[in-house]
Amino acid sequence: MVEDGELLRLHGDDGKSIVYQYTGDGMHCSDHFHLKCSQCGKLVHLDCEHLTRVSNHILAEHNFTLDTKKSVLYGLCSQCR
Repeated sequence: MVEDGELLRLHGDDGKSIVYQYTGDGMHCSDHFHLKCSQCGKLVHLDCEHLTRVSNHILAEHNFTLDTKKSVLYGLCSQCR
């Protein structure tokens, strides 16, 4: 299911376990970045023009393509902060 794009494979909070997120039914995780709360585990799909520009810059200036479906930026959500 991971290879078919139906599941997103992420590392758990402990860095050792694996967490899977269902991405079917029109959820296109390859089109945006993800934010994950280090405290409660909430995962946010982030469509952000600024990060898209960063991704484009990395491709244009460094010849490297980011795999945004595997992108996870860690921090604290508004409720845990």
